Amino acid sequence: MISSVYCAQAQNPSVRDDNMIIKGDSLMNQKLYAEAIQAYQIALTTSKDKELILKYAHALHMNAEYKSEILAYEDLLNGTPNDMSILLKKGIALTSLGNLDDAITVYRSCLTIDSLKPEIWFYMGKTFQVGQYHDNASQCLMKAILLKNTYAEAYQELGNSLLALNNIDTAIISFRIALQTDSTLSEAWLGLGNALNLSKQPDKAIKAYKQAIMMKPDFSEAFNNLGMLYYSIEQPDSAIIAINSALLFDLENPVYYNNAGLVTLSLGDTLRAFKFFRNALLYDSLYIKALYNAGLSLHYLQKDKEAIEYFQKVLAIDSKQAEYWYALGLSHASLQDNVSAMGYWQKASELEPKNGEYWFAMGTIYAKNGDTKQQMKLFKKAAKLGSLSAKNWLKNNSTSK
Repeated sequence: MISSVYCAQAQNPSVRDDNMIIKGDSLMNQKLYAEAIQAYQIALTTSKDKELILKYAHALHMNAEYKSEILAYEDLLNGTPNDMSILLKKGIALTSLGNLDDAITVYRSCLTIDSLKPEIWFYMGKTFQVGQYHDNASQCLMKAILLKNTYAEAYQELGNSLLALNNIDTAIISFRIALQTDSTLSEAWLGLGNALNLSKQPDKAIKAYKQAIMMKPDFSEAFNNLGMLYYSIEQPDSAIIAINSALLFDLENPVYYNNAGLVTLSLGDTLRAFKFFRNALLYDSLYIKALYNAGLSLHYLQKDKEAIEYFQKVLAIDSKQAEYWYALGLSHASLQDNVSAMGYWQKASELEPKNGEYWFAMGTIYAKNGDTKQQMKLFKKAAKLGSLSAKNWLKNNSTSK
């Protein structure tokens, strides 16, 4: 318990250990949060100074020790239960901990004290965002803006919620207003880039992502999103540079490794792509996209026995996606296990009956078995459903109609 540190052990609460506080501040500047916590804990044995407790709580927050952070705020609130600044900090910590209902309760209690304080509505809106309640979040954020029409961060977060609600054009307006108020908001530039990307304006989106990076040079998410935009417009060389930069600043993010693998795969380096997917799984062994992509890479490398193991892990997580059954069938077909391949492709066609590629795949099994009548029947059905493989085959074998 935090109170045992700076209450029970405080021999002389009026004496500040300034040297230890200075050490804690220095460690915080170096982002050595655990060490800073220790320094502040020592200082708290001789002082219960509010400023020191807040420094300690902030260090706990930065080190993701939210339960201890909340205890610190509760001890402070014992003396001043209506201290708005402490209540808001407690609400933020509860949100970080995932106790969203408790956080909303704290914010509502703040509103009974002062319903015209825009920050309360802002942080309540952010808590609703965490819970994916973007309609509620939007209402709170608009209330914050009504109370403070220059609230750039509120416009920024409103843009994020509008984007989540697929109100792309309105989101763009909200991000632009945020940036008109404060052009240094890297998160607003990121949001604007995301919105412009969704609205099919890649050139403008690229500029927005680059502005985000200019404002925050270690902004890994902006680098990643920029890279995936380059990937989507078939500029893989630029894409891999951007995603490698994302990994430079966040070496433990499985999404970035997976995306690097996708880009590398498009560059034709399948083995290196597989290694990226495998790295993603080191940080999230159940990351289904990386499992699936790793399996596909192994299939392309003609290592289908290993690929099947990955596809089976994918299906253990989610058996409702047709493409996963289809991929499993591909590897079995490569191993000449046509009976199993047919069964998996039939499962894929049941889940997604309008995908012509699945019907074409089944047709190839009939072709191998010499059943040309059933083969042609399935190829023609596949072509009607839009299968390019079937259309090309029928075009190149028109004499066999």
